[in-house]
Amino acid sequence: MSRRLDLVLSIVFLLSCNQVGLCKAKAHRHPSHKSTKKESSEKTRSSAEVPASQLERLTQHMFEHPSAASSAAVQRFAQARTGTSAARLAWLALGYKRFTDHDYNGASSALEKARQNPGPLSDYVQFLLAKSYAGTNNSRSVVETLADFSERYSDSLLSSEAAVLLAKAQIAEGNSKQAILLLEHRRDPVNPEIELTLARAYLASSEFVAANEILRRLYYEMPTAPESEQAGKLLPTLSSGSGPGPSFEDRVGRAEKFAQARRLREAANEYESLLGYATGNQSSTARLALASVLHRLDRDSEALSLLQGMSGLTGDLRARQLATLIEISSAHNDETLTNDSLSTLRKEAPDSEWLNRALQSSAAMSLRLGHYDRALDLYRESGPSQNKDVANGHWRATWAKAQLDLKGAKKDLEDHVKLYPESSEVPAALYWLARVAQGQSDYAAANGYYRLIKSQFPNYYYAELSDRQLQTLGSVNAPSYVSLREVVPASKYVSPHVSPGGVSETQLGKARLLQQIGLIAFAIHELQNVLAINGPVEPVVIELIRCLHASGRYGQAIEIMKTIVPNYSRFSFSSLPRPYWDALFPRPYWNDLVYFSRSNGLDPFLVAALIRQESEFQATAVSPAQAVGLMQLLPSTSKQLAQTTHSRYTSPKQLLTPATNLRFGTLMFRRLLDHYDGHVEYALAAYNAGGGRVEEWRSNLTYSDMPAFVESIPFTETRDYVQAVIRNASIYRRLYELP
Repeated sequence: MSRRLDLVLSIVFLLSCNQVGLCKAKAHRHPSHKSTKKESSEKTRSSAEVPASQLERLTQHMFEHPSAASSAAVQRFAQARTGTSAARLAWLALGYKRFTDHDYNGASSALEKARQNPGPLSDYVQFLLAKSYAGTNNSRSVVETLADFSERYSDSLLSSEAAVLLAKAQIAEGNSKQAILLLEHRRDPVNPEIELTLARAYLASSEFVAANEILRRLYYEMPTAPESEQAGKLLPTLSSGSGPGPSFEDRVGRAEKFAQARRLREAANEYESLLGYATGNQSSTARLALASVLHRLDRDSEALSLLQGMSGLTGDLRARQLATLIEISSAHNDETLTNDSLSTLRKEAPDSEWLNRALQSSAAMSLRLGHYDRALDLYRESGPSQNKDVANGHWRATWAKAQLDLKGAKKDLEDHVKLYPESSEVPAALYWLARVAQGQSDYAAANGYYRLIKSQFPNYYYAELSDRQLQTLGSVNAPSYVSLREVVPASKYVSPHVSPGGVSETQLGKARLLQQIGLIAFAIHELQNVLAINGPVEPVVIELIRCLHASGRYGQAIEIMKTIVPNYSRFSFSSLPRPYWDALFPRPYWNDLVYFSRSNGLDPFLVAALIRQESEFQATAVSPAQAVGLMQLLPSTSKQLAQTTHSRYTSPKQLLTPATNLRFGTLMFRRLLDHYDGHVEYALAAYNAGGGRVEEWRSNLTYSDMPAFVESIPFTETRDYVQAVIRNASIYRRLYELP
């Protein structure tokens, strides 16, 4: 659960940096710092005093329709309620709006008024006021504003950022020793911004050894952090007596971290810089790593030159050399070099992990060349793996063989379930095992397989297909419920804690106040903290989802839910709270979606599922290929549709409007369906990959029925797309009912 929660919090933190929005929720008091009795009393009264609905309307309008008039309305609201908590919240909202507009003087003026009436959001008032002063380079006022922040608001989520802001101001004011004292107590957990600011404080205090140590750590151990580049610029300014220079391990570690982050050009540059001075095994290590990176950069001739120019390697270095050589040669379908190198590797390093990697590369080559039995043998030799690419490769080889002889592929289908029990292809393997049994008139076994799929994979593409097959089977005498030990039971995926209790309203109160006045990024940050303390319990998750939906961020809500419940397709509807399903399968723009779907004779649930797959309901989404909006339409296609239907279309910007996008998108999909005689699978494949490819696949693939066609689609992305849309349309139908 802790690893899952870390992922949740990472996503939520990224969300907190996005656009401003508003969630409609009641305000609740939430004491967040050491307070006097007077302040506590003020907090208790605050929610009751605030005319919440009026303030919500005003701040919502100010953020969604920014203008001098909308800001003036909030200011009048505040002035009319001087001395009340309502005024404080209004001034805070106005100050934040001015701050985001870079009107720092206007922001500080509004926030000073908010500061005169302390309340549960006082830490936000004080922090934003300091930020506003920093915007005008008034470091003295920053120091004065934040002087008692850590003492008054020790539990504030802003404490680390406030400490950095204060330390920078102290350095600017010539008080670097105070900055050092402040930040040294905040180095756990490691925060690159704190580290860089601390290094600057040490530099300002002429403590060069301490500064060097921090800058080296930033540069070599955290190369992907923005602060790392700044550290690299500061390091050369230090004298030679500031500490030891970088070691080989430092340099190679920096390169490895770039490679892990897929910043391959930087990784290649780092490895190349090592070749100039490294010797012996260190030089060999750098050359092998560089060859691997060059291969990933499609610079294979350079990689091969490096590999073939190395001799006399032994042990792990020799195994790595052969495995990298196999990876490159197999990518070019060079069977001779691949097979010769693989034989050598088997003899020299039979127990090496590099052998497993080489076997998988060789298997992928055999699959591409149509040598399915050899591919399967190589995958079996490499053994079980949790690597998704390996499991997918084994499945593609299994299915390719099954296309030629489904009955003869029975053992391979069973092997896939045994070798890769957590593979996403297990339902497919079980389904085709059922079809094998059905073809052999073993209806009891077929019945058992189909029922196993429905019980263990209730929301998968193959569950719906199994349901159809069960209807054709009818009543089967003495059905045997096939139970394979290798199938991971759905019960293994424990649903998150969904108790309606466990989180007090007080814990949510601060976030709700922030939501009320439109400080949505900060509200999300507060909810993140509640999640960290309590885990993904129902009230917090629902509050977060409500917040995101109210600000139109449906896709981000979907992604958060996928992180909290990554295996949601294995759960029955009753296993998760209904709001979770509503978040995973939302229905924004529903009236327009239903209208345009029905106008074109389409199932609205199918259209909703298609949109979920295309844009996750982000109306302003634009793909790298310049596909726009909910249904990801190309402007050129939309222009053609407008011309043939005599519709008004003047600019691609129109496609960002949901109604316009739905009008053209549903019309386009209707035409695809008509072209393919109503076959949804062909139409979806064409929507994703283009009609030309679908025609090619229909002509060249061998398939017995539509499920076999879908499984045979050579583009994994398109195959998964078709299955996902059909599966999700079924989920939509079962979750919602149209009048």
